[in-house]
Amino acid sequence: MLEPTTKKLTDDGSAPSFPSKRADAKQGTRGLLADTDRVYVFHYFRVDPARRSLFRSGRRVSVTAKVFDLLLVLIRHRERVVTRAELMDRLWPDTTVEDGNLSVGISALRKALGAGPEDAPVIETLPRVGYRFVADVLEESSAGGRGV
Repeated sequence: MLEPTTKKLTDDGSAPSFPSKRADAKQGTRGLLADTDRVYVFHYFRVDPARRSLFRSGRRVSVTAKVFDLLLVLIRHRERVVTRAELMDRLWPDTTVEDGNLSVGISALRKALGAGPEDAPVIETLPRVGYRFVADVLEESSAGGRGV
């Protein structure tokens, strides 16, 4: 029989916080909401984090929330390869999911971006390692000014 557990509270009555191995991953997920004053432009796409929207030639492209988050992580870390483990931790913190979920997400993202033979590559796959966003990206302020 399982016995009920109790949480030990701090002097001020709150639960103590302990650093976890997944702290960086949790921060990364919260970080997806950061920099919402920027939009990212590549090829004929525009990614607007504040509106959580992807546009292709001015028309909205429908993607799931996870696929949008995946796109943001790859764009924001485009200077390096993002490992499969890091993507799993950032997209599904505190949740156990199968590795196939990431593959499905990458496939859906490529489909949304029109990754066909005639299209310029956007996401590079490094087998058993991870992914890198390879398209040139222009950052603009959401107010219309240009960034890097």
